[in-house]
Amino acid sequence: SKDIEITGVTCSSDDSLSIDVIEYLDDQEMVLFRFSSDLPADEEIEIVIEYNGSIQEEMAGFYRSVYTDENGEEHWLASTQFEPTAARLAFPCFDEPDKKATFVITLNYEDTGNTVSLSNMPVENTETKDGMTTVTFEKTPIMSSYLVAFLVGDFASVEGVYGSKPVKVWAPVGQEEKGRIALNVTIEALSFYEEFFDEPYTLPKLDLVAIPDFEAGAMENWGLITFRLTALLYNEAEDTAGNLQRVATVVTHELAHQWTGDLVTMKWWSNLWLNEGFADFFETESVANIIPSWQMREQFLVEDQQRAFSVDSLLSTHPVVNDPVLTSSDISEMFDTITYSKGGSILRMLQDVLTPEVFEEGIQNYISENKYGNVLTEDFLQSMSDTSGLPLVENLHEWLYEPGFPVVTVKMDGKQLTFSQKRFLSSVIDDEITPTGNWWLNIKYVTAEGSEQEFSFQDESKTQTLSSSTSYIKANVGQNGYYRVNYPTSMWLELRENIASFSVADRAGLVNDVLVLARSGLVDTSTALEFTSFLSEEEDYTVWISALSQLGYIGTMLSTEADYGLYQQFIQGLIEDVVEYVGWDTLADHSLGTVDHNKALLRATVLNFAVAYELPFVVEQALDIWENYKNGTDIAPDDRQAVYCAALHYGGADDYQFLFEHYLATDNAAEQKRVLYTLGCTREFYLLKATLDMSLDSDIVRPQDQRTAIAGVSANPLGRDLAWNFVQANFETFNTLGFSLSSLISIVTSPFNDEYHLHEVETFFEIQDTVGASMAVEQSKETIAANIQWLQANGPDVSQWLHSHYAK
Repeated sequence: SKDIEITGVTCSSDDSLSIDVIEYLDDQEMVLFRFSSDLPADEEIEIVIEYNGSIQEEMAGFYRSVYTDENGEEHWLASTQFEPTAARLAFPCFDEPDKKATFVITLNYEDTGNTVSLSNMPVENTETKDGMTTVTFEKTPIMSSYLVAFLVGDFASVEGVYGSKPVKVWAPVGQEEKGRIALNVTIEALSFYEEFFDEPYTLPKLDLVAIPDFEAGAMENWGLITFRLTALLYNEAEDTAGNLQRVATVVTHELAHQWTGDLVTMKWWSNLWLNEGFADFFETESVANIIPSWQMREQFLVEDQQRAFSVDSLLSTHPVVNDPVLTSSDISEMFDTITYSKGGSILRMLQDVLTPEVFEEGIQNYISENKYGNVLTEDFLQSMSDTSGLPLVENLHEWLYEPGFPVVTVKMDGKQLTFSQKRFLSSVIDDEITPTGNWWLNIKYVTAEGSEQEFSFQDESKTQTLSSSTSYIKANVGQNGYYRVNYPTSMWLELRENIASFSVADRAGLVNDVLVLARSGLVDTSTALEFTSFLSEEEDYTVWISALSQLGYIGTMLSTEADYGLYQQFIQGLIEDVVEYVGWDTLADHSLGTVDHNKALLRATVLNFAVAYELPFVVEQALDIWENYKNGTDIAPDDRQAVYCAALHYGGADDYQFLFEHYLATDNAAEQKRVLYTLGCTREFYLLKATLDMSLDSDIVRPQDQRTAIAGVSANPLGRDLAWNFVQANFETFNTLGFSLSSLISIVTSPFNDEYHLHEVETFFEIQDTVGASMAVEQSKETIAANIQWLQANGPDVSQWLHSHYAK
């Protein structure tokens, strides 16, 4: 228990037993009951606990939230968020995932006429007396405490049926129609998951609810899934292709949990990837099945694999299965990129190795053997081993129980190919402290002539002999393997010349690999920058994101250097053709079913990049669109961020105020976040400071959106120090953010690349109690050190290349 006052404890099953002592163990978030005599070891006893608790102000436990409807009326509500360790804030319980129990929830509240009460199970009984309503819900299946959920508030819903089971999407009153997309996705995803897992959805109903104040993206409470507004509601007229995709992927992520997490639950938080890594993988699989044209399996590379690579290339990373995890803060730190994205990437690699058919059969066996129970990683691996006949407990040990991942280096001598592996680190570390390890690798490669080969090894190196000579090979075909690949310089040049012959996934993998390997000193900078020349004819979203993520890093590092103007010229030339290809969106074309989804994603990305790198004709067009907007002409959603940023960057206080008033007027949560971020595009220091100060005013900015405003300021080179200083000055406030604190620390420190800031960050965090974010602090310090090293090692090479190509 935590923040709960126990007022009485009785043993209803045995009158001879009484409680002599109630002792609160605050540091352990426990309460200890000492009985008058020993408890019988072989008998069940029933304890009745009376207690007082409070509805919480922070977004954990049983907490309150509020929204204002279209008529200006406030509606208060109370909802729960128990994962990972906050059920103990609402009621005394064994608040650990393997202490499963059944729950009967009863809510007593004043009914205003529109009040809805929901819990995991359907309503069993309702009574109304003296203006108070008492609702009792049916008993749940056996389940973990963190999955219990209940809420009371004014909501309205759109409804459907899956089989005979009611499915409802709830929203603040007046916004319920925005739940239609989520409802349709839910019904289709339930069908996909039931077939894939060969196990029916267990509960008799399913509710999905948009909560105005919600810290995480969503929460997989069994039968009552809760979401941020932006993760469940979609308004075709106001929201972007990215918003639409977010709704689809978050909904399918949480639905996957109804099997992997709720029905089958990890035994302890050190194995959290069995919940989150699985849901991360299956959200991609399900949306790829429901909407094949979105190319979700390709997008997985940028949404998960490359994101995991970034963190996992640090010395301060951690294994997927991470022990020891002992305290609540340790548990909170497990909800990170490694658990989600690396976990999902390992599953993608395993699916490729086993074949999709064998992988699906293994997952079905795993679910069937462990439903309603708790599992360790060994249980999953054993199920997959029994199904496939492969020794996966041994083969996947390094992937799951050791940190990091390898870079595979290819060498070719005539017909002889040599593949060697070594742990990849994002910065150059002295050889004596470079960790080495051998991973079990399944290598798929294709020759220039199209001959595909496959082999496995776990030694430091492996030699293969080709049947005939070839000019190059492409390894990690399909980019399913969780490793990077390096080639000789001559082969990189051949790969670039033949880039059009490769799939989207392989083009994305190649350009991301070469830029990251150059960043770490394993490839010449000139080779990497020359490799990107193919992008002038590239039109795929995933490939562009794979490149721009790294080109954007170089831009951030150079943004305060003398040669930044030359780098701008390079980027402008690189993106000019793709900007012409995507053009500006038109409101007439912006309707579901007529918009090319991936082109819309690409449009938003490259227009934002074009504005950031001041491509003249794009800036001019953006400012024209802005002037028309101020005169009453709307802006297509996918164009808005680029237009807003250009308007504030090149405009003044009047433009800032106009956009801010739009923020206050809109009730669209996604649009609010978009505006909050772009307020940071202004070049006026006092407006940047005003944006930061405003983020602390909960009447203007919901606490869950604070980091969006701060991130926008931090992304502006003029605002980096302002944002960092602001976080330092208000750290006591931000230290209550829970999951969001780690992200905030990374946001405000990752652009730094000098010794002064490294020392300042180190000094500041030496005296702070960063509960639940200690790993983020270490990763931030390592990232700054790597940035310093990059600027020292690669800065001169980049400068030389830029001067040779762009200096007049």
